[in-house]
Amino acid sequence: QVMKSKAVRLIALLARCTSTENHLTPENASELLCESLTIGGVSTEEWVAVERNNLASAAADGLKCLFSKLHKEQQRVIIESVGQSYLDVLRNRSLSKSVKQAHERTSAGKLAYSLTAIMLLAMGSDDLENSFASTIWPLIGTVQWRYDGKTTIEDDELIFWNATATHALQILASWLEQGKRLKVDRSSSGQPRSPKESVWMVARPGKAPRKAADFAAAVEIASKSGEPSSRLAAERVLHWLSER
Repeated sequence: QVMKSKAVRLIALLARCTSTENHLTPENASELLCESLTIGGVSTEEWVAVERNNLASAAADGLKCLFSKLHKEQQRVIIESVGQSYLDVLRNRSLSKSVKQAHERTSAGKLAYSLTAIMLLAMGSDDLENSFASTIWPLIGTVQWRYDGKTTIEDDELIFWNATATHALQILASWLEQGKRLKVDRSSSGQPRSPKESVWMVARPGKAPRKAADFAAAVEIASKSGEPSSRLAAERVLHWLSER
């Protein structure tokens, strides 16, 4: 595990130097880094969770350097892995009843930020729309959780989740304005058909999970109390919602 960790970090550092003329090409570097993105199940050992998050963050930072150098098919693989990893991180933070220690909270927030930064890189490509569509619902859930009035985010992780929420709103604003589709599982009667129907469950210590704020209400709060970039993106989303 230690050797793997060091190898991933080394490859991430070398990512910006990859070239088709080198032994370490963008393609094989991305394959190695992509394998380290998935955080897997929840660990009861804090140091395991922290190391896993930090390893995935290093891999994500490397993939950011590589993304524009890759062919569309490899970009699709990365976006699908990023989407699944982000969903795992968000669920682990918003739906877990266990109390997270500072190092684990911070490492998870940093990973969330790095993953959504990769999503921003993919936003301009129509070729990635199908792969990207499945990440939209977790981003909607991010906004619902972050701007829910009862959500508590500690100071050590706040900067990362604020930045992540900003990324989410910017991506959602562009996605909705461009009229891109929302991936819906037609076989699931409980799946929402529009952002207004989205339900995101959050943990309550000692109680059953509850519903977070509905999407429209959360965006309204973001448009008034978020950071400047978040507020501007939230206003764009509100404009889209008001027309539907």
